[in-house]
Amino acid sequence: MEKQHSHLSQLHDYLQSQLHPTQTGLTPNQGPGVAESLLAIIGRLVELERRLAESQSYHELAPFGEIGRVVREARKRQELTIEDLADLADVGVSTIIKVENGKNQVQATSLIKVAQALGLDLLVGGR
Repeated sequence: MEKQHSHLSQLHDYLQSQLHPTQTGLTPNQGPGVAESLLAIIGRLVELERRLAESQSYHELAPFGEIGRVVREARKRQELTIEDLADLADVGVSTIIKVENGKNQVQATSLIKVAQALGLDLLVGGR
């Protein structure tokens, strides 16, 4: 399914189609003109808009402290036992128990393996 272009994306495409090196009248030492700068800014806004839409596509975003709950719910939804998940993730049963109980003594690599085995993404963002 192809997504419809946003207004910013359409504006970016239009400006890009209208700017030709011969039309700007710039020599290589003059640097970008106003139109090129505007095109760069709009391009950045299009990228930010794409990233926002992508982040909103996640069904459930939870703070770090709720990883255990999210993992447990995903495991149960997939009808996996703790042992099944440990095998799939190639980690120990004790690791799964620690993750689901919210213990902080789990290595990041193990947590990533567990998330991947369940088809979950771990996201990091600014505050």
